Amino acid sequence: MNPDLHNAPTLDADAAGLLVPAEFDSLWSAVQGLSNSWRNVEPTGYLSRWAGCEVSSLSDGRLLRVHHIGVYMGDYDAESDALAWNEYLLGLADQGRVAAVEIGPSYIAPRQYGTQGWLSSVTLCSGAVLETFTCKRYGRWKDLTIKQRQMLMSHAALQVQEVGDVRFVLDGVAGRSRSTEIIAFTESDEFGHTYGHLRNNTTGSVVEIVHQGPVPGRPMSAFSEGVT
Repeated sequence: MNPDLHNAPTLDADAAGLLVPAEFDSLWSAVQGLSNSWRNVEPTGYLSRWAGCEVSSLSDGRLLRVHHIGVYMGDYDAESDALAWNEYLLGLADQGRVAAVEIGPSYIAPRQYGTQGWLSSVTLCSGAVLETFTCKRYGRWKDLTIKQRQMLMSHAALQVQEVGDVRFVLDGVAGRSRSTEIIAFTESDEFGHTYGHLRNNTTGSVVEIVHQGPVPGRPMSAFSEGVT
């Protein structure tokens, strides 16, 4: 599986674009495959292709590597289907197939797209981290194509060297690319992350810039350390 370096880490869309519990095993395998294929993507080249402009002067000495990927899993009509996906991931942790799972509401979905959603952060046994998203098929969100929904929620998160580099890169890319805007910024959350999201309004795709600081009792993400 080769990463689409002009776009985002997306799954093959099914006809309905809905979460189907019977397909959870195959979905999880596909997400892990995406995680592996994006792990060693070179961040400066990717960000330049994503933004449609040269960003090496912004990223030199700042961008380190892909920190994690976020993957959109599909919509849900019934809250029970979204909760079933969350329970599936928690079951993987109970079985020792992943190291940890943390689940919460999506920050982006209601503020940007007028619908509810769920975010899960999964730490693999290798220490690598990946995220999954699902949104309620509601309001203006349901009028978008499956591909548009995938592109708006799926993304690569690029790690920077210093905490101040997050804002520097966000502002620099948004200033150079007329089609790009900053849609979210969070400073020093409970996991030690400072991060922001950029959206390219021409391609409808998103990228995240993140700095991971140490948090007592929490290991650094091995994804950010290049563990395979």
